[in-house]
Amino acid sequence: MEKIVSETLKSKLFLKQVDPCNCEAIRINCIGIATSASLAGNLGCATLDLAILPGIICHAAVLAGQYFASSNCNLAAQNCLANC
Repeated sequence: MEKIVSETLKSKLFLKQVDPCNCEAIRINCIGIATSASLAGNLGCATLDLAILPGIICHAAVLAGQYFASSNCNLAAQNCLANC
């Protein structure tokens, strides 16, 4: 357990040196939010799965939303790095 904590601290210190503005943390957190929203959306689509076509449309819309939200996360991280 100590080794895991030590390695985690080392990696956090390394990231601070490489990424002082926490741009990668911003990207990871943003993608986490997009993923959890997608999960909630897909659970909401489950009620439409009995009617096959509306279920497919619903899940496709959630997938598209996650794709575009994740893309925005990457753009935000790139802007962060450029302005850091």
